[in-house]
Amino acid sequence: MSEEHKKQPTLKAYYDSAQRIFTDATLILPKGSKMTLKNVALEAGRSAGSIRKERDIFLPLIEDVTKLAKQMSEHSAPGEEKVKTAQQKTKKAKAKAQDYEARYKDSLAREIMLIKALDDAERALRRNEDYINQHDNVVPFPNPRP
Repeated sequence: MSEEHKKQPTLKAYYDSAQRIFTDATLILPKGSKMTLKNVALEAGRSAGSIRKERDIFLPLIEDVTKLAKQMSEHSAPGEEKVKTAQQKTKKAKAKAQDYEARYKDSLAREIMLIKALDDAERALRRNEDYINQHDNVVPFPNPRP
């Protein structure tokens, strides 16, 4: 926390309460309370919504409380951020795998349709073999099946 902001009389109570919440030495809130703007305001003896994001004077306090909250969450549950990032990576990988699976199934369906069309064409050709054999300039396809 920046020292120049701590010295302002408006913010001093908030910074002191944030420090008490961080060290778990709260006076008003129960022990083990989370570091939130609402809790900082309540611990300072002010109303829950007294810290406003639209007021410029509170911007450094909000940044510092956010940093302290992140530190507290890492301290209370070490590796939680790593777990979240791993879960996000897993979700992305699963989505990518599902996309590839859908593409694979679509390509198989296309292949089956093409094989069926080829088979139908070959059958039609075999049905007309007698007509083809009557002409000298038409060469029939070899029969692929014995």
